[in-house]
Amino acid sequence: MVRVLACAFLCAALSFVIPTCNTCNRSGCDSLGTPAADDHQSAIAGVIASESDLVGNGCQECPFASMSLAIWAVPGPVTDATGAKATIQAGPATVALKADGRYRQALDPGSYMLCAAPSGYESACVSVDVVAGHVTPVNLKLLYGPFQFIVFDPLTRAQVTTNTIHPGP
Repeated sequence: MVRVLACAFLCAALSFVIPTCNTCNRSGCDSLGTPAADDHQSAIAGVIASESDLVGNGCQECPFASMSLAIWAVPGPVTDATGAKATIQAGPATVALKADGRYRQALDPGSYMLCAAPSGYESACVSVDVVAGHVTPVNLKLLYGPFQFIVFDPLTRAQVTTNTIHPGP
């Protein structure tokens, strides 16, 4: 009996030491807290991650994701849904791009509205400023349903609080 208990204890202890073959892809979410590198060119850049709503074997996967982005040049910060909708209805985006995990878009210094529309979900936008000679980092995290923008100050590289705007259909 002692031998059986010792064997069970040893097996349980080794299960914590020996890595399992089950990998959990969290590479996208692991990158969300890091601002895009500043290459000293005026741009918006970042990563896009998609966190699953399923948890299996203690893993909630969060790989890099792809998404269409649209960027409008605006005269100043856009602060509400009415302003965002008016900007979108006024004309086509200054730039439209397909982001695949990571993106970088060179832009002239100024104010911009960055919008994303994940497949099957309402679009959302964030107002950002691009500073001459610096990258404005904006990461996106897709969740099951909503998503969030993670914006960093282009000079200090610190995360800043932003207002996600939902311009509606």
